Order: sequence, then C-alpha cells, then structure tokens
Amino acid sequence: MKRFLDNVRNRVFFAADIFSILVAYAVTVGLMFTVVDFLEHYTEILPFVGVSIVVFLLSFYVFDVYKVYWVYASTNEYLKLVLAAISAALVCVFANIFIVFGQVAYPKFNIAANFVAAICTVSVRFGLKVLYKIYFKPDHSKGKRVLIIGAGRMSSMLLREIRDDARLNYRVVGLIDDDKKLHSRMMSGTKVLGGRESIIKICKAKSVEKIIFAIYTITPKDKREILEICAKTGCPVMMMPSTKDALTSGASIKSMRNIEIED
Repeated sequence: MKRFLDNVRNRVFFAADIFSILVAYAVTVGLMFTVVDFLEHYTEILPFVGVSIVVFLLSFYVFDVYKVYWVYASTNEYLKLVLAAISAALVCVFANIFIVFGQVAYPKFNIAANFVAAICTVSVRFGLKVLYKIYFKPDHSKGKRVLIIGAGRMSSMLLREIRDDARLNYRVVGLIDDDKKLHSRMMSGTKVLGGRESIIKICKAKSVEKIIFAIYTITPKDKREILEICAKTGCPVMMMPSTKDALTSGASIKSMRNIEIED
C-alpha cells in the first residue's frame, strides 16, 4: 500500500476520488431507495461501495491518472481519464452484481451508481481546469500585440503556450493562413484573419508590434514571399524552429529566433 501511495503524485485527487464515489452512491441511493428501504438494506449496499472504491483507485493508478498535472492536461490525457473511469465502472458492475453475492444483486442500482461515480471522478478534474482558467487565467490584454503567420499545428501549440503562461507578455491579435477554408475560423479563441495579402493591412489596423512565423511545411518560394511582405510592415519577425525540432522538442516561444530576409 505504501508503494502504491508513493506513486500517487496528487494525494488530493486520491481523496477526492474516494469522496466522489461516496457521493455517487449517496445520490443514487437517494434517487432509487426510500429511507425505509435504505435502512433495511444498507448493510447489503456497503460491500458495493468498498468494491467500487478499490476498483476505481486501481484503474486510475494503472492508467497513470494520478501522475497527470490536470490544469495543463492534454486532450489525450483526458481521453485516458475517461477510458479509465468507464473501465472501472464496467468492472465494478460485473464484480458487484456477480461476484460479491454470487448472484444478480441490485443490477439497476449498481449500474447507475458506478456510472455516476465515473461521471463524478471525471468531472472533478474537468472542473478544476475550468475553475483555473476562470480565476487564474493570465491577463494578456496589455501584452505586446502579435500576429502569427500560419494556422496549423505549430500555431496551435504556440497559442496554448501564450494563453497558459503568465510570463509571456504577448497578446495575439490574429492568425494568417493562405487556406481560404480557414478564414474567419477560430483556433484556440483566435481568429484566422486572412491570407498573406492581408498582412500589411492587418498590421496597421491592429497595431501589430511583432510577427511570429509559425509554418514548418512551406516551399522556399512561398516562405520568401511571405517574409518579404512581413518586412514591409516594419515589425520585427521571429521564426519557430524547423520541422524536426518542432516535432521532437515541441514548438515553444523560447525556441524562436530573429529572422532576416535571407533566411
């Protein structure tokens, strides 16, 4: 048990999961049993609760749920969380109905209680991220006004980094991409304002102070043409790393470099 706890990074979530399961059972009991029925059968329900707590905690441990920093968790980590919760709920239903008593026992109650428990344990983590973004969201309203060239994967990573890191004093005014299907679309809350032909006009209208070139799949000809347009704005231009570096090390503001037209 000590080794198990030593590998649980966030003990608060460990306790929160136990509490969430207890709440799930309490809610389900309140919806499906009268007070009299509950008092008559509560000793039969307690083993179900114990099994669910053990199975959910073990499932989350196996899926490394307790090693995730949920405030900055990725979509894949949330999908893994949902998978762990659903897996735990299914195992609990089978164990509680067919193993604990060796016969079918309260099937509707067990199914409801365990899937409510899955919802509660997942919601705790989603709720934390939502609350963090509401109350601790970095204020970039007075930051340096930045225009990002590109609306692909690299730009998406940059937008998340700028949004989540209070130390980055940038305010992204928009994105530029030549793909007309992306125009007026939103990416991480930032609008694609147009193609390369709009760069000069947007820089004047939005009082852009810096341009970040964030395209790693582009022909040398297109790259030079876009950089020449950027040069006409008078704004300093920064470039993200190469394709290999971006994919292996991750796109990051810290890895940007100043760019000259000869690049």
